[in-house]
Amino acid sequence: MVRAGKRSLPLQGAALAALALGTPVALKSVAVLVALATRAVYSFIGFPGSPEQHLYLHHDGYPTGAAWRFATARRLNGDPAAFLQAFVATQPGAEQLSAPQQAADAEYRYRVALVASTTAEVQVQLQVQCWRRLPGSSDWHPRCTRVALTDFILRFLPGALD
Repeated sequence: MVRAGKRSLPLQGAALAALALGTPVALKSVAVLVALATRAVYSFIGFPGSPEQHLYLHHDGYPTGAAWRFATARRLNGDPAAFLQAFVATQPGAEQLSAPQQAADAEYRYRVALVASTTAEVQVQLQVQCWRRLPGSSDWHPRCTRVALTDFILRFLPGALD
């Protein structure tokens, strides 16, 4: 594993061998791994003072990356009603979209909803749904059904909320 900022990257094959030998090529190999992009659209609904909002991010769109983004926003502000503002504040590279269809190259799509709870213990909660678009397809396939945001984070990035 190699550290890249706050994240670790697994190395295999030639990159691992180059790193073990201490050659400068290892750094170039790691840079190539970091530059790979998994694009995603994040849609937010039900937040106070905001109509449905769509954000496009160019990298780390796979569920583990999304869980990391969600956990980062949640740490900034734990109030569910302020989650959209916290997400935007922690993602300065996000591009505003008028509709998710504008991101034709996105591989993942997330919908985060602020919903009223049916239980007395929790008045509002955040829920997330996830879809994946397979290569060569224009169809979205469910990756996870609507789950509590905390459960999504714990499923795809265990320990992120500790």
